[in-house]
Amino acid sequence: MNHFSTLEAYCKGINISPPQWNDFDIRDFQDNMKTVQQRMEPFKHEFYAIAIKLDGEGFAKTGNFSTENLKVTVFFNSPYQILQWDIAPNWEGFYIIFSEDFYRRTLSRKRITEAYPFLLADKTLPVNMSDAEAENIKKLFLDMFEEHQLNHKTSKEIIANYLNIVL
Repeated sequence: MNHFSTLEAYCKGINISPPQWNDFDIRDFQDNMKTVQQRMEPFKHEFYAIAIKLDGEGFAKTGNFSTENLKVTVFFNSPYQILQWDIAPNWEGFYIIFSEDFYRRTLSRKRITEAYPFLLADKTLPVNMSDAEAENIKKLFLDMFEEHQLNHKTSKEIIANYLNIVL
């Protein structure tokens, strides 16, 4: 089973461009679909991830939980969870992937799972949501995406605060 210990290794392993930062990345699924491995056998990475899937066929599986049969959903990954997917190239949405250090640097001295126990490996249930709820979450992801593209001196701190709102 593949195990990705850096974001760069993860991006290479799923066949997308390298991340801009080594502790945080945000992607638009549609941008990824040009090159991403559409079928990934089980693997692990050492990061937290939050994804909003707005549309698309196929599924992502995190531990014992799957997005199969969920159209609009938010789903989570935690470090060392077994992940896999089988997705069609029509996925729409965004995901963020980040290290514990990224979260703790600006937001908290506590471990992220102390503040957000739903990120514990056995509690990462996908959340089905209405189109209206998804639109609100999508706006936050778009703001983070735009800030990440700017890559200003304060962008990491701004994105960390957006992350706190999403959580």
